[in-house]
Amino acid sequence: MRLPVVALVAFVVAAACTGDVGVAEPSVTGGTSSTLSPTDTESVAPSSSTSTLGATSTSTASTIPFVSDLVASRVPFNERTFGDAVMNSVVASSVGFVAVGVSVDGSRSDGLVWVSPDGLAWTRILEGQDVFDDVSLYSVTAYGEGLVAVGTDDSGTDVDAVVWSSDDGLAWDRVSDSDSALGGAGDQIMVSVAPFGGGLVAVGESFTFSQGSEAAVWTSSDGTRWSRVALAGAMFEDSIMIDVTVFGDLVVAVGVTFSDSGPNAAVWTSTDAINWIRIAQDPSVFGGDGNQTMTSVTSSDSRLVAVGYDQVGPGDAAVWTSTDANTWTRIPHDELVFGGGEDGGAEMTSVEAYGGGFVAAGLQQIAGEMDALMWLSPDGLAWERIITDPEIFGGRDAQKIISLAVGGKTVVAVGLVGPSGVHLDTDLDGVVWTLNP
Repeated sequence: MRLPVVALVAFVVAAACTGDVGVAEPSVTGGTSSTLSPTDTESVAPSSSTSTLGATSTSTASTIPFVSDLVASRVPFNERTFGDAVMNSVVASSVGFVAVGVSVDGSRSDGLVWVSPDGLAWTRILEGQDVFDDVSLYSVTAYGEGLVAVGTDDSGTDVDAVVWSSDDGLAWDRVSDSDSALGGAGDQIMVSVAPFGGGLVAVGESFTFSQGSEAAVWTSSDGTRWSRVALAGAMFEDSIMIDVTVFGDLVVAVGVTFSDSGPNAAVWTSTDAINWIRIAQDPSVFGGDGNQTMTSVTSSDSRLVAVGYDQVGPGDAAVWTSTDANTWTRIPHDELVFGGGEDGGAEMTSVEAYGGGFVAAGLQQIAGEMDALMWLSPDGLAWERIITDPEIFGGRDAQKIISLAVGGKTVVAVGLVGPSGVHLDTDLDGVVWTLNP
């Protein structure tokens, strides 16, 4: 199976654990469904792993009014709940927090779902059901009173996109692809989904060895019937859409485009999710030496914020912002906030609006050690790195935050933990952190 070009753990782990397996088009003639049973889980308050936050910035006083009132917690590990898994995406919904991901037992990948009423007590939905066999779940969103998740079918020589729906997070249906919108020649990789205009829009990548990577978009009016948007032109070639959000009447997708000078960050916008434009590639904003990639995007009422990384050597976390989706600004680099130091690097993987401002998360690597990391901003412009007990975001193993969700005043972060120097294929477990006032 070909791995997606962008080396995000949310993409790579599910693929790497299958080894050199070719992936085939699934034979899907109709929607399948299964009511799943939860595993046993411990409802535990993480009082033994909590820390009141501090922050570091270029100013002497915090610019985040509420930062000193937030408490970071790491949910205690439970093998039955979090073992041999990676949590790729989490969302706050009418049924509580719901996370999706993939099992990583070294032999095959199956989709996984977790549910929680409060972000602290989690239930893992039993794997092994037909709807989650040989698949990887990359993104989940609340839709109406239910949920929609997207990912890939990894069972044969090609990879095809897959969509699932659920009313409660426990019973899931695999959406029928009767119109063959989710398959096709080469690999179709659906990695992010968001509600838009009463329906849904999903983005990702289409890959063939003859054409390389091309940005891909799918739409649905109801979550059950999907159409592939016909994208043509240079603005979609050699590109991957990694995340999508809604800003006013616009759909905004972010990702990466590959040019002779290397990978550069990219932004696309649309008023209907059908007709798209790519924002002009200003090298001073989206380019530079090395690899610039946008991994996540979110919005408040007045501002878009995209995050990712600027990789020259170990690399640094990076933030871009816009008030109209057309003109973008790169937040100036501050080594204390966005850097990994002389011997390391940092990367932002997820961003959400929170508390009138924004919260972002990702990782920091120093001298071969990988720790989770979070940042806060009151406005998307001034950013501070959260300082907390090393046992919360660090520790003996490597850990990374992949996805964030905000439910009320609670921030839930999910990701992975594994041995230092892990090659993202074995010995990985899911992990959850929370921020609360």
